[in-house]
Amino acid sequence: MDATSVGLSEKLQGKSQEELDDVFQALQTLPNLKALYLSKNQLTTLPERLFSEGNLRTLKYLDLRNNALTALPEGLFSEGNLPNLQNLWLHNNQLTALPESLGNLPNLQTLSLGENQLTELPETLFSEGNLPNLQTLNLRYNQLTALPEKLFSEGNLPNLQKLDLGVNELTSLPEELFSEGNLPNLKALSLEYNALTTLPSSLGKLSNLQTLGLSSNQLTALPEELFSEGKLSNLKHLILGDNQLTALPEEIFSEGNLPNLKHLDLNNNALTALPEELFSEGNLPNLEYLDLTHNKLTALPEEIFIIGSEENLPSLKHLDLSNNALTALPEEIFSNRNLHNLQALYLNNNELTTLPSSLGNLSNLQVLYLSKNQLTSLPSSLGNLSNIQALFLSENQLTTLPSSLDNLSNLEYLDLKSNQLTQPDQNPVVKALNEKGCQVDVDVVVDVGVAVYNGDEEDDY
Repeated sequence: MDATSVGLSEKLQGKSQEELDDVFQALQTLPNLKALYLSKNQLTTLPERLFSEGNLRTLKYLDLRNNALTALPEGLFSEGNLPNLQNLWLHNNQLTALPESLGNLPNLQTLSLGENQLTELPETLFSEGNLPNLQTLNLRYNQLTALPEKLFSEGNLPNLQKLDLGVNELTSLPEELFSEGNLPNLKALSLEYNALTTLPSSLGKLSNLQTLGLSSNQLTALPEELFSEGKLSNLKHLILGDNQLTALPEEIFSEGNLPNLKHLDLNNNALTALPEELFSEGNLPNLEYLDLTHNKLTALPEEIFIIGSEENLPSLKHLDLSNNALTALPEEIFSNRNLHNLQALYLNNNELTTLPSSLGNLSNLQVLYLSKNQLTSLPSSLGNLSNIQALFLSENQLTTLPSSLDNLSNLEYLDLKSNQLTQPDQNPVVKALNEKGCQVDVDVVVDVGVAVYNGDEEDDY
């Protein structure tokens, strides 16, 4: 037998220990084996000499996920056992500790240890460049409460590109964890769903980082120097949602600190105001997605998007300001060419009573959410939104509609439910849009007295 790939997933369940020993012994007679799949077998242990004496020197893929392993024998990965192993999948087991011999896999590129019960990592696990080719390290869904300060020191993982530490119990990170030279090629760092209250300034040393996930922690502030001097100039995705941020440093994005940032998520924090200079002078020229939903914003600075010497957010396509406490928007907020590439604007679930006429300048807008506010009228300039496809206006206090809405030739859906329009289905604007093929949702008038009800609500009888 000269197999290069053996698939035993789900095929060893219920086997006796003697039968398993026979299988493992047979595997050692396959000198050209490159891929071994042992997942979903309820394995609780592995023989220490399974890979000994280099019997499986050609093995590149080893799949041990979805078993019941509680520990790995220290000698399992002894030096020389698996010199060519590239991918090791151990996630979804019951591992509580790791053998230091894991560092004896010089060609390992992917190490997946997620969904185990690890509470700590050996400080010397990655020491002396044991895993020089490791590119992906998954430690997600464990019970890690702390990390050794020198875990990544001295360039131990020079080629690591993706590190996932999300969904653990980390309350802090050692200041020296990301010191200069550590993880020089890291591109994605996931730390979401921990209990972090602060961040080490050494995060700014990860000069090649492109994605930083910090959502669902307990952060109350960001270090002002974290993004200064273009330290993270390659960052594209910054995820800070579901924290306890009450304010942002005024200079956080200044002077081109994050010139390549595309996605900024600040949803579900406790922000009450935004610095007026936050996006000024082209600080975030490539930002496409800005999420500020579920904060406590009551107003926006008059000049937050105003063009100075450069366009402030020339690439922005998606702006979410929903679920705040905004009562008004500055009249000039969308004037001239401010946000001229915006395609989706979410202003629903606020306390807006009026809208600025400059809203009609958003010529590339395709979706506009204004539901659940306190609007009594709409500016006629909405008729200038030539590319609008969906307009949501339900649960306001509208009594009339501007005739200019009839100009919206690309409008496909208009939601007018739960307003104060008299006989909305007979409104000339509604009828004109219907005739053009636009679906208009309005309250249904039932011909039993004067009762008016929303078609989505249940009858009382």
